[in-house]
Amino acid sequence: MKNSKYSKWTLTFGAVGAIIGLMLSQFINFNFPGMLGGLTAGVILILINIIIVMRKSDNTPEYDERIINNIKNYYFYASLVFIGTAFVLLSVLMIMEIEMIAVTTIFIAFFIYFAITGLGAMIVRRR
Repeated sequence: MKNSKYSKWTLTFGAVGAIIGLMLSQFINFNFPGMLGGLTAGVILILINIIIVMRKSDNTPEYDERIINNIKNYYFYASLVFIGTAFVLLSVLMIMEIEMIAVTTIFIAFFIYFAITGLGAMIVRRR
């Protein structure tokens, strides 16, 4: 499959789209710190993409089919383990008759899941 000449700038296009969405959302409710944070994140993403594109000097692909399949399998099994663990934990909480769980606790659980799977994907990508 032949990549288009713009496929290497996908991160930049995403950052520009995020900045445009951020600016459009500021018409409804202006939030200066949120706008500065979004602009900073967009500029950082654009700079990272520029560095990646300028550093690469050949036309070889970043990832081959084996790496892509390994990452897909890793995410598949990691999500199954997380969902299974969540169901077991919720079942235990129901048996203990705990009726309320703080939203912060759920957010922390998802953040830990995303962090662990992201680090694992970095390890799987190198193998």
